[in-house]
Amino acid sequence: MSPVSSKKTRSFYVPQSADFSHEAVSSVSARTEDGRSVVMTLGDSHHQISARQADAIAQGLLMSILRTDLEITNMPWDGGCHLNVASHNGDRAALRFPDDTLYHANATFRYFGMCWLFEGAGEDPDYPANVLCIRALHDGGIHFGKGNDKYLLTAEQALQLCRGLSDCAYSLESRSWRIWDKMIEWRPRANAHVVGQTPEERALFNHLISYKPRRKSKRNAR
Repeated sequence: MSPVSSKKTRSFYVPQSADFSHEAVSSVSARTEDGRSVVMTLGDSHHQISARQADAIAQGLLMSILRTDLEITNMPWDGGCHLNVASHNGDRAALRFPDDTLYHANATFRYFGMCWLFEGAGEDPDYPANVLCIRALHDGGIHFGKGNDKYLLTAEQALQLCRGLSDCAYSLESRSWRIWDKMIEWRPRANAHVVGQTPEERALFNHLISYKPRRKSKRNAR
């Protein structure tokens, strides 16, 4: 009689917010006096960043928020002008979060992305402080890392911080965000009161909230 072979079930570690409870923050905020230098506050920690850096963090936070179940009714570009939407060509750049999530049945995170704030040539003098990491957990928590500093945010806190950082970067005349498979460029309108989305903004909104990427093989799974 031939022996019956048995396959061992492979277990996957899927982190939950409780695993990072010691890094949870009670509040988040962003403030500026000139639209160029921004103070990002997470709990008792304060980080001085530039407008371009604030804009980059806001972009990464939005992608993580879109992977939670939090209801979102508008986007940062709503009410702006010269909205231009193009397909993303896959290029990576400093101050822009990519989508490094590896999609498979046992995915560790709903979203994973890393971004570098350093734009110069040669060795980064402020490494690892200039390395950012954002991970959306399956239970709705968002784990944000800046260098060796780690923070656990709720989806609501992440949305508040995203909007605050984007608003504080008002010295930037134009914005360019990569969200999923799109490059979105626009010019914010000063003191704009958004009463509703244009048909173009609504179509983009529907695409982003329903976007489903192509599944990647388990061989390369994160």
